[in-house]
Amino acid sequence: MNSTTAMDLSNILSLDWKGKYFYVDLFPLMGSPYPMLLIFISYLIFVLFIGPMWMKNRPPYNLLEVLRLYNAFQVCACTFIVVRAHLVHHYSFFTFSKCVLSPKPVGPNDVLSVTQIAFHIDTYLFMHLRLLELIETIFFVLRKKFNQVSALHMYHHISTITLCWIFLKYRGGRMEIFIAVLNSYVHIIMYAYYFVSSFKRYRIITDKIKPFITIMQIVQLNFILVQCVAILLCEESFINYILVGNFVINIVLFTHFFVKAYMCKRKIRVPVDSNGNIEGFKKNAILNVHGIKSEC
Repeated sequence: MNSTTAMDLSNILSLDWKGKYFYVDLFPLMGSPYPMLLIFISYLIFVLFIGPMWMKNRPPYNLLEVLRLYNAFQVCACTFIVVRAHLVHHYSFFTFSKCVLSPKPVGPNDVLSVTQIAFHIDTYLFMHLRLLELIETIFFVLRKKFNQVSALHMYHHISTITLCWIFLKYRGGRMEIFIAVLNSYVHIIMYAYYFVSSFKRYRIITDKIKPFITIMQIVQLNFILVQCVAILLCEESFINYILVGNFVINIVLFTHFFVKAYMCKRKIRVPVDSNGNIEGFKKNAILNVHGIKSEC
């Protein structure tokens, strides 16, 4: 374990929770992990226990207009992040061959860089935008869409917010903003899709597009993983190992979801002969969209 890795681990496990930048520690929710931890615990208790119990004998809420407003807001907010990245950061963080290392810690007596402060503000806004996404799970519960409250859904949201918090407090490197910008591009398309699909007259189109939204997310995660590996090669640290591992887990979970959701179909009954077979398929075989036997 090198000195950078040991220092990162020491900072995370330290109980004084002093971050790398004194002014970031003054931001709401950034002084210590306890407020964020309380949010996560409250979130999980509601979506897994209190919410389902509350909705057990109640009809699902009609949140159509609320969801449309929410999706429109997310499109606008993500667009703001992307445009701001163009204007302020000039995409100097899109690099895989040249290392842009994390800056040194900044104390109260140090000269502050306007660009670095802008980076922290943008990362902080991005973190809160991802934090707002927790409300999506609450919408699922209130609409009694309990099948959508999956381990993938909850892990993805909580891990993304957690990594934003850790990087904002302990790292602050410019290479990491690539992740936020690429993620915002994908979310612009994703939430625009959700907005359009809320209108029934467009369902025939959006239903065909739906699998490609997940494919886009998986491709995005692979691009981010490459950037994370580049960051790790530039600067080996405990936090960067966590970053790489997290996106590997996300890729596995999203790929597993895609296979189950779009490559495997429901069991269907097929005509059988006296031996219980038809053209090599067993009775009640599972067929995918191409008519090929699937073991999903």
